[in-house]
Amino acid sequence: MRHNMHAIPPSTIVPNLVVGLVLIVAGILIAVFRVKVRNWSVRGQSAIIGQKRSEAAAKLQTPFWIGVVGVGAVLMGVVALTGAIVGLVQTLSR
Repeated sequence: MRHNMHAIPPSTIVPNLVVGLVLIVAGILIAVFRVKVRNWSVRGQSAIIGQKRSEAAAKLQTPFWIGVVGVGAVLMGVVALTGAIVGLVQTLSR
């Protein structure tokens, strides 16, 4: 007996490939350069919200959490790529 699962529309294959690859690359770069990303973010905040408030917010923004964001982006990229691959396989098997 064949199990039917929902088909992924073929029009989503290319966007999922593009977004998935961008998220994976960006996530890896964020995780690798998390200290620089954090420092850049804190400098940008001080220009927008002022030095005093920026220093208070910077205490909560550690390189660890920037790395977590990078890993999360990689995982979202893997999900998008998986959707693209499943959609491609479904399209080619018809």
